[in-house]
Amino acid sequence: AMALARFLVVVVATFGPGASATGLSPSGAASDGLGDAVHRVLAETGTMAVRDDFGWSVSLDGDRALVGVPRGTGAGPNTGSAYVFVRDGIGWALEAVLAADDGQGTDAFGMSVSLDGDRALVGAPSEDGFGRTSNGAAYVFVRSGSAWTQETRLDSGDPQTDGFFGGSVSLSGDRALVGAEGESGVGTRSGRAYAFVRSGATWALDQALVPDDPEAFDLFGAAVSLDGDRALIGAYLEDSAAQGSGAAYVFERGAAGWAQADKVTASDAAGSEWFGWSVSLDGDRALIGAYRDHEDGLHYGAAYVFARVGPTAWTEQAQLVAPDREEDDRFGFAVALAGDLALAGAPFDGDEGERSGSVYAFAEIDGTWTLEAKMTGAGDSSHGPDDRVGSSVALLGGTALVGAIGLNNEPVVDGSAYVFDRSPVSWSVHARLAPVGVDVIGLREITGPRGVRYLGSPSEGLTVDDLAAQNLVRGVPGYYPAASPANLWTVYDPVANDWVSSSGTGEVLRPGHAFRWLLYDRAIGNPDVSVGVELPVVLATPRAPNVTVPAIELDTAGTRFNYLANPYATPLDLTGIAGWPGGGNLSPLAPIWVWDAAARSWEDAPDAIGPWQAFRVRSKGPRVNGEPRTLRIPLEAAALDVPPPPPVAPQSTLAFTLTGTDAEGRRLRDGALTLRFIPDAAAGFVEAEDARKLQPPAQAYALIGSRVDGTLVGYDVRPFGAVEIPLAVEARGAGAAFTLSWDASALPSGLPVVLVDLVTGAEVDVRAQSSLAFSARPRPALADAPMAEVADDAQATDRFVLRIGTALPSAGAAVTAVALVAIAPNPSVGGARVSFALPEADAVHLSVVDVRGREVAVLADGPLAAGRHEARLGGSLAAGVYVVRLEAGGTVVTQSAVVVR
Repeated sequence: AMALARFLVVVVATFGPGASATGLSPSGAASDGLGDAVHRVLAETGTMAVRDDFGWSVSLDGDRALVGVPRGTGAGPNTGSAYVFVRDGIGWALEAVLAADDGQGTDAFGMSVSLDGDRALVGAPSEDGFGRTSNGAAYVFVRSGSAWTQETRLDSGDPQTDGFFGGSVSLSGDRALVGAEGESGVGTRSGRAYAFVRSGATWALDQALVPDDPEAFDLFGAAVSLDGDRALIGAYLEDSAAQGSGAAYVFERGAAGWAQADKVTASDAAGSEWFGWSVSLDGDRALIGAYRDHEDGLHYGAAYVFARVGPTAWTEQAQLVAPDREEDDRFGFAVALAGDLALAGAPFDGDEGERSGSVYAFAEIDGTWTLEAKMTGAGDSSHGPDDRVGSSVALLGGTALVGAIGLNNEPVVDGSAYVFDRSPVSWSVHARLAPVGVDVIGLREITGPRGVRYLGSPSEGLTVDDLAAQNLVRGVPGYYPAASPANLWTVYDPVANDWVSSSGTGEVLRPGHAFRWLLYDRAIGNPDVSVGVELPVVLATPRAPNVTVPAIELDTAGTRFNYLANPYATPLDLTGIAGWPGGGNLSPLAPIWVWDAAARSWEDAPDAIGPWQAFRVRSKGPRVNGEPRTLRIPLEAAALDVPPPPPVAPQSTLAFTLTGTDAEGRRLRDGALTLRFIPDAAAGFVEAEDARKLQPPAQAYALIGSRVDGTLVGYDVRPFGAVEIPLAVEARGAGAAFTLSWDASALPSGLPVVLVDLVTGAEVDVRAQSSLAFSARPRPALADAPMAEVADDAQATDRFVLRIGTALPSAGAAVTAVALVAIAPNPSVGGARVSFALPEADAVHLSVVDVRGREVAVLADGPLAAGRHEARLGGSLAAGVYVVRLEAGGTVVTQSAVVVR
């Protein structure tokens, strides 16, 4: 098998000697306090698209690193995420991006993380559960191979508003410890911590932990660390020594459960020092941070080493401080302990610029703790002011993982995590982990289910080999060629209406041209040669950004579809495409589409798209003189500051969306049927105006299109005149329940539009209603996803008729004559609704007559009141043509009815 993807990890830069990192016993560094960070995540929603806080929390175990991103894109924008990196022998590669199954905006998922073996624990303290704001939650993920899945969701069982359960977490074997600093168990925000135990894959609450001397506003549980049957819990606003001096509590688990063993405070405790803000436990030693520790009124920060000296007794062994300390360095903001090594982060230290940050490494030699190194990340050229190196720390042996959440790391996503190695007593930067890294451009996170993606290269020289680095390419020369069909296509043939697979290794992907990629989620096929990854994945490349304006010769034959892509590393403004050089060669009535992988359909494009993102346009037909039609994607369209689009004139359109679920309950959606009304449009199918219905490249799908001259159409231009438009539905591998929705707000005034359901006979005024639920019998799912772009007309079945220009008759309108109002559906499979009306009370005989004049059914026979009535045409009739005959008041009226089987 090939190595893990180098293009997925942002950067792997080597600045010094030493092996890649491993780790154990995460620091459990807390969030930035009730009055600071947790609320800041909620408050700064205006900047959340810019601030990700990658590196807010970190943890190490074995060959893996876990990095929390509380404002990253997880289950959705700003829900939070956690990145798992794995050491692959020469560096680090992104293995997975973890997100909560039920994530919502501002959950702060990733504010705390802990990694132990094949499991990860991630806190989301701002999650709104059980009807309460910021009650909080924590999530356990389990790894199988390289795939991570959510195993369970933990909560306190006592949900409280602003409880912030999950603000701190720690994992050790089959036990987990979760802090809830804001819970009011004994007094207001006294805080609690919860111990959980695992049996197999099931987690259960073991015990809620509170100190022996709880008081309001102690914030017990703000920081936690777990090592086997021992727990260390910080309460940084505890005030037994002085107001806000802080304390930390040691709990032991015995036969009777968890019990407090000791309470420790700083030997030089003073008010507002916040001892217990950060904690780390390793065996019989503890390291406790107090980043507001002060002398002469100046906050320098300190960290304290404690050792166990008896069955339950702990004593202070050393006080660690920075020899070059300055005011508000915040030394001890994060701490980590492993054996005879200790780390203390000082994220506001200013060696490389204001708040650039640093980490201090101490070693114990013969009972004395001595400063061994100060690490700033200065070997990385991007390190500078406001990086806040030391915001979080994790440690095992001679390897440290250090979070830097600052603002200036990258122009696209902020934050990173540094890996430092110790050899033998000096420390140096080994790698920097981030969603984007130094000189890495074109970040794009691919979320959603497995399936087809339409992408494009933001760099010159990107090759199929770059994409194949994680065994994500198969069926082409050089990459598992025995697999069939291929899963990477790089050329679209509009005449054959098909994609051409990649030529394989060495093929260069052209900026501005889209390629199609079928991504497999997790292992598939032979894992030795073809292994997928768990989505989401992040695409990036260290290649130089493209700055050459691509000139694209448009395809003008066949479908005339052209699959293009953003060729640059910055967002591309699509609003002015008609004004691009060659923009006049595009069909003026066809929209611009982008692919929605979750809905598996083409949607109207947004105003701007990001790097790696593809879009589709439709060209005009061939020139009379035979010269090619071209299009250039200008550099000015890729400016970061995209001007607002000009106002768009109201469109006389009617847009339909069909929704349902597949056989496994996943949502299916087809929103690609749009009718546009133009006074001088042609009445029939015209290539320049209409577009054939598209076929989703999926085994299970639901689609709807209109019928124009027997052709299934997804974009239909119509004149204002009266007409009936059949609407056809094709469903594969779907459930039986569907909903047809529409937006009629842009319809021209005075134009009646009625939707008739041909199965139930229901007639709906589309102006008075916006959706219709119906049931249908889908066909079985396809064995393979179809690769043709245009839907097969013969597979779709007419289900509705859209009557344009004919008003729905009012139920209250006066009846002036005996009438057969409607037979619907017609044709039918034998079950149809027969509507008729009587101007006055009379005897009625309503019957069905076959072509030989024989009465084969009687639908009504006897006196009826004046007004409108309905009868049902039964399903027992054989296929054929019939006459429905209404006799009343000396009048006979008839209509034909067709039954099909």
